[in-house]
Amino acid sequence: MDWITNVNPKVVYFCRTCHERLSKRFTDCPFCGSRGREISMLAKDGIKIGESFFGIRLKRVGYPKFLFELVRRYKISGDKRLPEGVYEERVIDKQKDLYDQTVYKVKKGKLGKVLHKDKEKLSEHRKNNF
Repeated sequence: MDWITNVNPKVVYFCRTCHERLSKRFTDCPFCGSRGREISMLAKDGIKIGESFFGIRLKRVGYPKFLFELVRRYKISGDKRLPEGVYEERVIDKQKDLYDQTVYKVKKGKLGKVLHKDKEKLSEHRKNNF
């Protein structure tokens, strides 16, 4: 996960006696006359999910591991040219002998250009990659 680091704190002033919100310019509280102040700093922070995953696997007796798999996920990339990672869609269908994978560049949280497209028979894919 990547932490969002652009936190913009906001300083808020309150009367120490009556707890009314004050402007910075007041030296005395216009509500109760007190000079005591509480200074609070409000800041928002959050996280950005670096990876997410959606997958479905259909299993059937007689097929090792699974019969059908669908994967859609954001992945962190080790490539420095892809700081926001990549988005992958992959279908493996053993019954139809199909392997289909598309990898997209992610830019500003949206899908960009296709970096890799591989659609072939699963039996051929296995020969090429193993």
